[in-house]
Amino acid sequence: MLSWQRIIYYLGLALVEATPAALLLTIAGGDAWILLICVVLLGALADWIVLRRLPPERQRLALAAGGLLGALWVVKIQVVGDYGLLGDWGQALGAIFSVSHQRSGIAYLSLLASLYCFWRGTRLTMHDRVSVQRVFRAIAFSLLLIVGIGLLGARLTETRAVAASTEVLVFFAIGLVTIALASGMDEQDVGLHRLGWRGVLIVCGAISGMLGLGVLLGALFGRDIALIHNNANTRHQTRAITQRSRGVVDVRQDAGVCV
Repeated sequence: MLSWQRIIYYLGLALVEATPAALLLTIAGGDAWILLICVVLLGALADWIVLRRLPPERQRLALAAGGLLGALWVVKIQVVGDYGLLGDWGQALGAIFSVSHQRSGIAYLSLLASLYCFWRGTRLTMHDRVSVQRVFRAIAFSLLLIVGIGLLGARLTETRAVAASTEVLVFFAIGLVTIALASGMDEQDVGLHRLGWRGVLIVCGAISGMLGLGVLLGALFGRDIALIHNNANTRHQTRAITQRSRGVVDVRQDAGVCV
């Protein structure tokens, strides 16, 4: 039977694996963070069942079918908003294959994100202490790239900006807790049992304090940085308008000379 420490570890690892895809969807206008975490856990459960119930030649096909069904379910929720399993599948498929559909972009991105999360879930139980740290570093770097692309190329509403910030902060908090739990993992989970509730609470408190300090510094200096950024954009737009106005005046003068 799984210990509560290992259950928390798997939940945290599922959140870490799902956050990059969820952040992309959030910036694009979707809302599937919790859903993608569930898809990761569904992939882990499906892998556990398939490896024990099916012969090797049928395992890949069964996992592929399960991943596709899970991905279509997420697409249906993003397009229709229906969490049920019995109806509205045609609308989900129509949004994927119809370019003119209003939510076709979100549907296609949700499909890819869900398939990726299911695949990562099938490998959730294969991680050890070293691989968890490597995955955390790689995903943290990818989050920085996604946030940078989102700030430069997308106009985020206040709601989406808050959702994206929450996902990034929770990722680092839960990710650090997951790394701490992974450091105590072994075959008998002796290190995890020694950690206990008190050790987990101490780790969570330390990490929360660090992140809280970062949020406080961001709140203190974020407005100044945003003001500088807005002023720079305003100057750039004013310069562009001035140059266009000068070009129009020059064209008119040239036309007058020709006449």
